[in-house]
Amino acid sequence: MKAMMKYGMLPVMLCAAVLLSGCRSEESTTAESSEVATDADYDVSSAVTISLGGDTAVCSSDAVSIDGGRITILDEGTYIFAGTLNDGQVVVNADDSDKIQIVLNGAGITSETSAAIYSLEADKVFITLEDGTENHLANGGEFVAIDDNNIDAAVFSKTDLTLNGSGSLVLTNPAGHGVASKDELTISGGSYQVTAASHGFAGKDSVDIAGGSFVITAGKDGIHSDCAVVIQAGTFSIPYCYEGIEGQTVTIEDGTFEITSNDDGMNAAGGSDGSGTSYGLGQEDPFAVDEDCFITINGGVITIVSDGDCLDSNGDLTINGGTLNLTCNGNGNTAIDANGTYTNNGGSVTTNDGSENGTGGRNGGGKNGGMFDGGGERPDKGERPAGGERPADGEKPGGGARPDRGEKPVGDEKQF
Repeated sequence: MKAMMKYGMLPVMLCAAVLLSGCRSEESTTAESSEVATDADYDVSSAVTISLGGDTAVCSSDAVSIDGGRITILDEGTYIFAGTLNDGQVVVNADDSDKIQIVLNGAGITSETSAAIYSLEADKVFITLEDGTENHLANGGEFVAIDDNNIDAAVFSKTDLTLNGSGSLVLTNPAGHGVASKDELTISGGSYQVTAASHGFAGKDSVDIAGGSFVITAGKDGIHSDCAVVIQAGTFSIPYCYEGIEGQTVTIEDGTFEITSNDDGMNAAGGSDGSGTSYGLGQEDPFAVDEDCFITINGGVITIVSDGDCLDSNGDLTINGGTLNLTCNGNGNTAIDANGTYTNNGGSVTTNDGSENGTGGRNGGGKNGGMFDGGGERPDKGERPAGGERPADGEKPGGGARPDRGEKPVGDEKQF
């Protein structure tokens, strides 16, 4: 039996620009309409119910295979999960034309050695947070290979993945990412609390966020894509991260952001990020302009405190609106750093180093005159999100050593 989901559409800007990396080639001002599941409704009468019961689960549908704690979805439809799975996994392994909706209705799923939800094969997968429910997905602290894929997230997807609904989700992963999609990652609603040793949210082809509430503690980037990051709305608190938001291109339409970063607050970089490295023989020029990279801010309220640059673009940096309060703690960096052209067409920008008007230096991570007096004290970072003690100085979430300034955290090669 196939239970088809009902979902709405919302135009979402997708700005990306490198053909060699597989990103969509578009101009920074181009808006592309994309299917985004914003209506989390579903037909209860045709949905499949899966009851989680500690070590296993119960389901009467032939579209679901259960082997101990491993629950495999085989067919298109809507699947409602409730209860607790202590050490198990939900696997989506359907036809490549199937659309799967997973509804978390007060569900808690932990996999001690893999992803709590693993989307292996389908056309699109939707994870819906039922209104009024709190849900938990976690990895136990290590990843043991179960196939040829490098599974490294509490929610790991080889397919396009959409998170929606109005419930809440706590994601915990002391050994990897919170949510990772090898295709497109779209979020249109919900309340999220993420504690991850690596990225909080990662989408290889794009990350598109149309709304939601986010508290992210990450050892690497809070939000990351190899291609485009587009945020239309939402509330974002990132009290601890290496970089707050990173993509080849970063577009902010609206939203409220509070970011405290060990490196850049927002970074537009193609390929390996050379932020904070020295320029020498055999290295790429860190001041070179990458025309495929840009940061565009059209609105929102953005507060960033960074040890690296607050806003760092390897290409152009354009501010068309919004209110920005940027504090860079020195270290040879600046609040505003653009290898290309910096343009403010009407945003309210306040920095602690004068780089909003050019007096602090804003090229190449502040190495061309970016030093300034009174670099600003790092304010109290506040409380870490519930779910564990805040990492001590010199440590990142997950127990690893805090990276030295200018170094990406050690642990794996860049995967997104």
